Amino acid sequence: MICDLCHHEFNESEARGACSGCGTQKSCGGVRCPRCYYEMVSAPGWISGIARFFNRKSGREAVCEEKEFSEKSGVSLNEFEVNRSAEIVDLRTVDNLILRKIIAMDALPGAKITLVQKFPSLVFRINESSFSIDKELASVICVKPI
Repeated sequence: MICDLCHHEFNESEARGACSGCGTQKSCGGVRCPRCYYEMVSAPGWISGIARFFNRKSGREAVCEEKEFSEKSGVSLNEFEVNRSAEIVDLRTVDNLILRKIIAMDALPGAKITLVQKFPSLVFRINESSFSIDKELASVICVKPI
């Protein structure tokens, strides 16, 4: 399985172990990522079969899977142009603290954002909310222009 949030690849037994706090663990069909603890529903067997048939990973495909950003896959928010709109396509971190900050701002893959300023700190807008972040946090957010 691949986590929809942090794109960590794990097997279902690891997911069940991370989900041990719930009383309905065996019957709910949900799984929890062992890295970021994001809860999601496991994919039905037929989806996994189709993914294996086409030799692809099941779950959300990481757009920024390669180590270096490219024009095709997107760029770091640090490198994006001011006053342009973009879609978040990936979060390039495994640090739980950074993921919690990003989740609190609702800056998840698929979110539409606008970069407002780059100096002295990066300011971006999601819907009607504006957030100020440092360059380190902005470097883990991969965006693609819309």
